[in-house]
Amino acid sequence: MDKTDSIKAVLKAIRDHCRECCGGYEKAVTYCTCDGIHSTRCDLWPYRFGKRPSVVRRKYGAGLLDPKTMPDAQASLEDLPAKAVTNSPTKPAQR
Repeated sequence: MDKTDSIKAVLKAIRDHCRECCGGYEKAVTYCTCDGIHSTRCDLWPYRFGKRPSVVRRKYGAGLLDPKTMPDAQASLEDLPAKAVTNSPTKPAQR
């Protein structure tokens, strides 16, 4: 396994962890409130998309990486914008 594969594996593991933490909902991962302003700080928060923050910023815009633009912890998933995410749970991870 080369360095690039290793980095991809770590980012995928972070994404899987975030999905599990958010109850399996992609939309909840996208709008996670564990950003240090609305909730307890999570060091994985900038990597929750399974990509480097610079890639997320280019692909989705800086708003999803700026804690000030995230919804508060009491926001309902139904009230959040769809923005390329689904509200359906993902398949459980195979262990």
